[in-house]
Amino acid sequence: MPLSDTPKSREELEAQIEELSRRLEETEQILEAIQSGSVDAVVVATPEGSQIFTLQGAEHPYRVLVETMSEGAITMGSDGSILYCNTRFAAMLQYPMEKIIGSPLASYVAPADVPFFNARIRKCREEFSKHEISLVTHSGAPLPVLVSCCSMGPSEAGAVSVIVTDITQRKQTERTILRLNRLYAMLSGTNHAIVHAASPASIYHEFCRVAVEAGGFRLACVGLIDEASGAVKTAAACGETGYLDGLESGAGTDADGMRPVNLAISEGTYYICNDFLADETTRPWRIKAHAHGLYAVASVVIKQDEDVIGALTLYADEKNFFDAQQVDLLQQMSTEVSFALETLHQSVLRKEAEQALQSETVERLRAVEELRNNEQMLIHQSRHAALGEMIGNIAHQWRQPLNSLGLLVQQAPLYYALGEVDQEYMEQSAKKAMELIQHMSRTIDDFRNFFKPNKTKVLFHVKDEVVRTISLLAGSLEGQRIAVEVETDADPVVEGYPNEFSQALLNILINARDALMERHVAAPKVIIKVTSENSRAVTTIVDNAGGIPEEVIGKIFDPYFTTKGPQAGTGVGLFMSKTIIEKNMGGSVTVRNTGAGAEFRIEV
Repeated sequence: MPLSDTPKSREELEAQIEELSRRLEETEQILEAIQSGSVDAVVVATPEGSQIFTLQGAEHPYRVLVETMSEGAITMGSDGSILYCNTRFAAMLQYPMEKIIGSPLASYVAPADVPFFNARIRKCREEFSKHEISLVTHSGAPLPVLVSCCSMGPSEAGAVSVIVTDITQRKQTERTILRLNRLYAMLSGTNHAIVHAASPASIYHEFCRVAVEAGGFRLACVGLIDEASGAVKTAAACGETGYLDGLESGAGTDADGMRPVNLAISEGTYYICNDFLADETTRPWRIKAHAHGLYAVASVVIKQDEDVIGALTLYADEKNFFDAQQVDLLQQMSTEVSFALETLHQSVLRKEAEQALQSETVERLRAVEELRNNEQMLIHQSRHAALGEMIGNIAHQWRQPLNSLGLLVQQAPLYYALGEVDQEYMEQSAKKAMELIQHMSRTIDDFRNFFKPNKTKVLFHVKDEVVRTISLLAGSLEGQRIAVEVETDADPVVEGYPNEFSQALLNILINARDALMERHVAAPKVIIKVTSENSRAVTTIVDNAGGIPEEVIGKIFDPYFTTKGPQAGTGVGLFMSKTIIEKNMGGSVTVRNTGAGAEFRIEV
């Protein structure tokens, strides 16, 4: 009768007591024999039958070795129960040794790892096996370990020897490196978004998207201070956005669910909470945060004209997520975003200044528009009015190389700490840095040459000027995802002013770009074709923006005529292009609608 059965009679109870006494006597005899060193083997009864474990006279020295090693050591029977463990293993699990001996090893394995663990144990009976799993300690905490196991041979009747190594520190290091890599990817993605940003809103939305998709954050949001009410309003968010529902209220009040944002704004720097569910300041929102898996938060302010206008806030799905290195990267990200906002703000001011300049000079231009001197003045004025456009393009051209250089510098200490800095790494980093610097140097030459006035006519290749002009707008066109194709049937050479020809082409390209942006074309494209017809150089610029309305196509070359509104255009660009080509270079500029868009044709 199994001892676990409840006896149904006095006879059965007496038989069970007698069986217990016999087993206790056998156990005492075995322990005495092992302690005296007078036995060479131990026979252990298991549900599968008796199993023999040999000692061979050397058990005691090995026991000393096993008991003093820094790893856990286990002998596991064929039924999966623990026949022996050293004190280190018991300390790992935080259980007394007598509790562990006789229990199944799988009972201490994290439930999610049990199927994998059982499969690997079966495999190790045939060959040596090593794998990573998580154990569960007496306190319920997970313990990542490396398990090495092998069969003890046929004489031990299916027993398995198991060595358990605590890899908690290694896992923490791996998590730290993973977090830093994600933050670097997030910083790179944010900088890329900044380079191609057309508005502050696009920067905010891209920051949140990249933080969730590349940075691995549970929730990312941007809060801005409303000037009228002083409340912090969500401008963009991505991830577990349901947490933000209904949490906005007056800045700094106890009821404000965006308290981390308010604390950062009130300090003018940043706020870190590494245990959202325990921090006293987050008490009102713990239940909702837990429901959305938010356990740590970091909020860092963004500025414009040195004034705090809001904050970038990131929520992580684990406690103690943010350390000093990550805070430094977040502050760097805040600086980058603040710089981009300042640049966009200056662009708005520039446009306002251009509008004021247009209002001031419009009457003067109309009075003298037929005179050559005033035409030349308009050409130069148009060129300088494009200066703001060029400054924006310089920012587009330089921002990504500067970000890449910054990442090269930031990566060096990290790789040095990991021991991965060698001669090859240094040579590759230096090569990448020099390529970026040379690219930026060429950009300086391109923009400098564009603003040099041509005093006399010279011979130039039309194709070269087309390529140079496209390079000036490359950053802006790429930022709007506008594809540009150049087709050449010939390479005509003409006599004239190459910089003025480039300016005329630039005005047409800007007009095409603005039309594609305004109409939100799904796959925007501009095709430039250079050919030769009847000994004249012909350049056509075709877009797929849908064309020019028939009622205004005859007016687009008139001075001050624009369909963009006073905030977006001056109406001088196309007029200047036509004047330059026809009056200064003896050519012609025409326009017509094709099936997909407008086609400008320059003949020189």
